[in-house]
Amino acid sequence: MFYLRCDDRLLHGQIFYKWLKYLNLQRIIIIDEMLYHNQVEKQIILMAKPKNCDISFYDISDLSKAKQEKQDCLVLFRSIIDSSRLVNEFQVNEINIAFKKGGIGKKKILNNVFLSDKEMEVLQKLISNEIEVYSQILPTDEKYYINLDDVKK
Repeated sequence: MFYLRCDDRLLHGQIFYKWLKYLNLQRIIIIDEMLYHNQVEKQIILMAKPKNCDISFYDISDLSKAKQEKQDCLVLFRSIIDSSRLVNEFQVNEINIAFKKGGIGKKKILNNVFLSDKEMEVLQKLISNEIEVYSQILPTDEKYYINLDDVKK
């Protein structure tokens, strides 16, 4: 089983010490073009990970390779634009939009989620296709389902 989580921070302590335990996983796949090409950052992540955790790094163009991983895992990525490809490739019916930082041209959806018009369009298509799109920072937190109809244009 694959669990999709979109987070600008990608990998951090909440993932290592809360989510992996809650989901009973020992495997993480990170799909991020910038990180995939940055050997130094990848080495830092590998040095910081818990011993019982395996991590693989992929570029968005490598989704078919990533999907071949047989073990249940948490799939982390930053790009909302890529989320529909990920949902289709990994055949999941839900996606956690955990943290998306604000910026010029972005609208506040939740306290921790700011999206551009293009990102909202992508998520709306997922929601229309009955994909559950929610935000949940920690596994002990309530899921906040994203409703883009409530966002003022």
